[in-house]
Amino acid sequence: MTISRGMDALKRLELSENARWFVAGLLAMALVWLQLGARPGVAADPEGVITAQSFRLVDDNGVVRGVLGFSREEYPMLAICDNTGREQVLIGSEPDGPSIYLTSADYKPMITIRAVHDEGPRIFLIGKKPGSVASLSNMTEPTLALSYASDGPMLGLSASQAQAAMAISGGPGKGEIGLAVKHDFGSLMFMNNGRDNGQLALGVTPRWTSVMAKDGDDSGLTLAVRKNRAPAMEMTENGRAVWSALGGGAVDDAEMRGLFGGAGSGLNFDKLFK
Repeated sequence: MTISRGMDALKRLELSENARWFVAGLLAMALVWLQLGARPGVAADPEGVITAQSFRLVDDNGVVRGVLGFSREEYPMLAICDNTGREQVLIGSEPDGPSIYLTSADYKPMITIRAVHDEGPRIFLIGKKPGSVASLSNMTEPTLALSYASDGPMLGLSASQAQAAMAISGGPGKGEIGLAVKHDFGSLMFMNNGRDNGQLALGVTPRWTSVMAKDGDDSGLTLAVRKNRAPAMEMTENGRAVWSALGGGAVDDAEMRGLFGGAGSGLNFDKLFK
């Protein structure tokens, strides 16, 4: 995976997880209205044991402050309410795993904690501004995503068996920075302006130390130093090589041009690690 693709994956993860969280939160709040009628198959109470289908905690004013029972989907839930009877805390054992939902003073979801079977744990912290989310998950790999708004600045961190990566974005058209260290291969960094494909990339591997600068029309400069060989340099204009110095042929011209994926293809950092 390239770092730019990694950044896109983190963004998609944050947006999709935010959507799933929102739907799950609304579903849980809707399901808190409990079935209070008789449920078939309930055994008689053993001696000294009280069996009930639901419990309600009511204050001196007759306001329901807590409910323990079953949802319409037949899974157990606990609701803790404020002095108006509105839910503030929801705890449930849903079919795909246990969950906790905490709401704000105006009864909007603020914190979601899920332990999803066969996937992993997730925590979401939701700000007052729409799209302002901090999420922490550990599904296929540990991931932290921070976003100020759905189209605002974003910070993403991830770690896997193959690499550790960080992506910083100012939002659409605002520029990006990506950092990564690939296990046993090397480290890399890239920056772009987020508008016209202007890019700066640096990579260090066991074979190469490389720098590439490119503007929006695929004109740029690439400098590559290969271990135990002479350095190489190439200039391009509109995606076409116009000058190169290959260190006496020590570095193959095609290999150098393909180092960052070629003109017009974006930065393919995987080629640094071959």
